[in-house]
Formats: sequence, C-alpha cells, structure tokens
Amino acid sequence: MGFDAGQPGFAQAPGPRPVIALNSIRKVYGQGEAEVRALDGVNLTIQRGEFVAIVGASGSGKSTMMNIIGCLDAPSTGQYLMDGIQTGELDEYQLAQIRNRKIGFVFQSFNLIPRTRAVDNVAMPLAYRKVHRRERHELALEALDAVGLSSRAGHLPSQLSGGQQQRVAIARALVGQPVLLPRGRADGRPRHPLLARDPRPVRGAALPRPHDRDDHPRARSRCPRRPRGAHAGRPHHRGLRLGVRRTDGIGSGRCRMIAESIRFALSGIAANKMRSVLTTLGIVIGISAVITLLAVGAGTSNLIKDQIGKLGTNVLTVNRAVATGGRTTGGSATATRTRSTSLTIADQQSLGDPVLAPDVATAAPVVQAQSVTATLGSSTHSISSALGTSPSYFGITAFTAAAGRVLDDADAGQRAVVLGNSVAADLAQNVASLVGQTVSLNNQDFTVVGVLAPKGTSGLNDPDDVAMVPIDTAQGTFTGYTQSLSSIAVQAKSADVMTEAQNEIQQILDARHQVTSDTRDYQVRNQAQVLSTATSTTQTLTILLSAVAGISLLVGGIGVMNIMLVTVTERTREIGIRKAIGATRGNIVLQFLVESLIISTLGGIVGILIGFGASSFQLFGIRPEVQWWTVWLSVAVSAGIGLVFGIYPANKAAKLRPIDALRYE
Repeated sequence: MGFDAGQPGFAQAPGPRPVIALNSIRKVYGQGEAEVRALDGVNLTIQRGEFVAIVGASGSGKSTMMNIIGCLDAPSTGQYLMDGIQTGELDEYQLAQIRNRKIGFVFQSFNLIPRTRAVDNVAMPLAYRKVHRRERHELALEALDAVGLSSRAGHLPSQLSGGQQQRVAIARALVGQPVLLPRGRADGRPRHPLLARDPRPVRGAALPRPHDRDDHPRARSRCPRRPRGAHAGRPHHRGLRLGVRRTDGIGSGRCRMIAESIRFALSGIAANKMRSVLTTLGIVIGISAVITLLAVGAGTSNLIKDQIGKLGTNVLTVNRAVATGGRTTGGSATATRTRSTSLTIADQQSLGDPVLAPDVATAAPVVQAQSVTATLGSSTHSISSALGTSPSYFGITAFTAAAGRVLDDADAGQRAVVLGNSVAADLAQNVASLVGQTVSLNNQDFTVVGVLAPKGTSGLNDPDDVAMVPIDTAQGTFTGYTQSLSSIAVQAKSADVMTEAQNEIQQILDARHQVTSDTRDYQVRNQAQVLSTATSTTQTLTILLSAVAGISLLVGGIGVMNIMLVTVTERTREIGIRKAIGATRGNIVLQFLVESLIISTLGGIVGILIGFGASSFQLFGIRPEVQWWTVWLSVAVSAGIGLVFGIYPANKAAKLRPIDALRYE
C-alpha cells in the first residue's frame, strides 16, 4: 500500500504549515578545487495563495532551487518542508507520491511525451494515481477545455504549435489539483514563477502571467486569486472539476497500473514498428526451429515404432556373426574367430523344440540373394531384398497378400515368387494383374503367385521392395547350395516373453555351436531392443538439434536486451518526465518489462505459427508431429526470455534520477 501525500506515513511539522519552507538549503556540486556552490544557506517560506517569482542572473542557482522545490533533486544540507512534509525523510517511492499529488510541473521546454496524444499527456499524472481510465479521460478533456484546446485533444505534440504545447503542459500540471505549481520562463525572461494554491477543489484555475509584476531580482509578489472562471485572458471557459475520486482498493489499483503499463508498452512498440519486428526475429527463428525439430523427432520416433510394429513386436532375428580383421562380432564377443560362422537348417529346426524352447512359437530360415533384377516386358526393377524362405516366415513378419496368396508348402522347389508392392508397382500399373504372370528374376522365369500388401516406406528403407521365393529354389537359382543361412526369423509366443525366448535361443545355439557368451559366432536381435535403441538415438539427435535451435533463442534474447537498452537510452528524457509527474521506480520497471515481455511473446506466437507451418510438410518420408507440450513450452520460454533479458534494461531505466533524466539530451 503506497503512502498518500498528506496521509499518515509522512512526517509533518506541527502547527500552521506553509506550502514551501526552505531552511539553510545548500547544494554543492563537485569536490575540492572543482567544488561549486549552487545554493548556499537559502531560506524561503511561501504561503498558500502566494505568487512568487524567482529571478536572477544566469548561473545564480534558480534552476537548482526549483529542482529542489519540485523534489526532483535533494539539497546537500538543510531542511525542506513541502506542505508540512519533511522531504529529507522520504524514500524514493514517497517522493514520487509527493510529485504526483502535490506538485504540478510546467516545464520551460513543455516536456510533453512524443507519440502520445495531448489528452493522454494531460491524463498521465492521474494514471500514476491509479484513477479509473474513463474518469481521468474526462478530467483531462475538462483541463484541455479550460485552456482552450479541447478541439486538439487527439493531436500529437508534433502537431501542436509552441503555444499550444505550453497550454497542454499547463493543463497537465493542473489536472491533479496540486498545491504547488512551479513554472519555467515562458517569455524569454529569467523568471521562475511559483503558485501556491489552496488544495480544495475549485471551479477555476488561476494562471500566473510573468509580466504582471516587477522584474526586480529580489521582488516578492503576492497576488489575489482570480475570480472564479477567469483564465489568463480567456474568460467564459468552463471551470475544472479538480476533485479526483479514490481508487477502488489496492487490487483494483494494481490491475489498472498493469493495464496502463501494457498500454504504454504497446504505444512504445507501435512507435517503432520496424525495430520491434527485427527484434523479434531471433525469438521467431528459435521458437519455430525448436517446434519443427521436436516435431520431426516425434514423427521419426513414431514412424520407427510403426515400422517395427509392422514387422512384428514379438520377433527375434538370429544373424551370422560378421568376421572383421580376424575377429568376430557376434553378440558381445570380441575374441579371435576359431570356427565357422554358419547358421544351418538344423539350427533353425532345433529352435522349434518345445522342451528346450517353450517360449518360441515358430522359426523360419532365410537366405538372401544379392543383385536380383525383376523384368516384365519392357519394365524392370532392381530388387533391394530378394529372399528365400519358408511359408512360416510370412506369419512371423506379418506380411499378408493384397492379391493372390503367399507361399505354401506346395511351392517347395517350384519357381514361384511373391512380389512386394513396390516391385509390383514398377512392373505393372495394376498390381493385381501380375498374379499368374511370369516375370524374369535374373533371366530365370518365375510365376507370380501373389502380391504383398504395402507396409509403407520409412525414409531410405522400403520394406515393400522385396521378392520372396521358396528357400530351396533360392539356393538352387541365386545363392548356390550351401548349408549357411543368412538369418533365422523367430517368433516368440508373446511380446511378454521376449527375453525368455532370447535366452532359450542362445542356450540352444551355444550348445550346438560349442561357444560361450564371449565367443558366439552369431547374434540375436530383439525387435524390442531395436525399437528402444532407435528411439533413444532419435531422441538424442532431437535433443542435440533442439540445443542448436536453443542457441538462436539465446541470441534472440540478447537482441531483445540490446534493443531495450537502446530504447531506454532514447527515452531517457521521457523517463524523467514520467518520474517528475509521479511515476515510481516500480512503474518504470513494469512499463519496460512489459514492453520486453510483449515483444518476446509476440515473437514466440509467430514462431509457433511458423513451426506449425513447417511441420505440415513431409521431410524424407517423415511426417512431423507437433507435440502440444512444445507449444506451451515455447510460450513459456519466449515469455521467460522477455522477463530475464528485460530485467536489466528495466532496472537501468528505473534507477535514473528524475533530474538527470530530464537533463539528458
């Protein structure tokens, strides 16, 4: 809860109180030989209703004294009481309250905030008093009407003449019903009029006219209040309704201040549209990259799961060990090879033993031929995987026929072939018409007995680019009669007993091949393990790529901070004006922090939209899948960037002293 000037919490002198009481005020700049005494033992008392002109030669300390009286600066020594309040005992927040509620500034250079309408300039002190927007708008219009500028309420300062800008500044000074009205010179003469006013609501505003009194350097004038409704040579204007309603409680006031900070921030962003757009680019690129890469990673992972699922979730594959440099790579073995790395039909048949392998449902032998080309008329196709196998292989690997049938026991020794969908599509437009036709495989005629249903491609791998013939036919035609198999396909009774089935297979083959776990000449590949490994690899790559995208987010955040620092520098004078009319440090921090937050959040939203757009395209056969948690994460990250990288510029702006900010050029 903030202190209200004139309310409990402010130290007030007892007895009748003047508006201004300066006692032995000294202001010293510099030290040692460079010391300059701008004020030295100044005493001054001004009562309500008095009109005082402070005059003197250039450099005599007039401006320094006015800055101290206006609570924009503090004396080096001495005591200053404003309306009975000892200002030397007030903290920064309370001084801001004093400037907002008891002082109305009319600056020599007007100090209107650019890119802000006249009515909003006038209403700004009331905004920091947390007055409802509608009420302060009405009061601002009345103040502008009182100075004859109601028709220019919607104009920017750059669209007003010098005299009109001065009248807007006067209206801003009076709208908050101050007890003190400091004014800079208006006619080129070295004069600083002060008007000490009765704080009660009045129907007219008495505006001082510098040329009404003598210009003697030590003149002290007292002038009577003007008749009600009179206004600096402009009679008949409607008087000001200067009473201001209290806010509707602490929570309501805070909400209004946040709403005003958002409005101020949007105004600042709109004033520099191109800069704001360029500032968001780093955030846009980073967020869109993160969403797209995570979507690609999720799509890849799901595709791998789908492809492995199509091959069977309870399938194990026994492969021959690969000899490399005199060493074998079977299972975990790395010992020197001392025996053949062969898999035989007998090995495959032994895996069907219900006693030694109770968890194995069935097994099928597989031989693979290399460089097989299918030809039909003028159409040819180089087959990626030409296999010789038994009928049980189709059940193990979940291959089904889209046209015709799969191999059966009657096809043993026959030149019968089942074509994969990709092979059939290259040979004929209507794949079903191939059933019963004769195709040439490496110049050997085979009868097509069936075409397999498509499983779908997975990037560079196409499981439909396959042709299957009986195993003995493949050995007689393509691979030669050899006892060595390429692999053995094994189906466990369920996915829950995959580990048990694998252990049983290893025990049987270890005994048959007379090897140990360290010297195995074969390896067993578990589909579940393959899925886990592939998923882990995909996740790792996704994380690495996302980390790279995260770097662009960091760079974008630094860009936001850099631009906000530039903005603070450019708007230093505006910060001084806002502080002079009552903005607290919290108000300034909130304004610039909200501006940073809005820029980052807008960049995040645009990045999300671009990420969704990029994820709608297939990449290398992979369809990206956007995860909704990445969207919420992106919004949170972009907002976090705005807060983290906006804190330093906002604090830098808030720490500026009003007098230093106003002097900035």
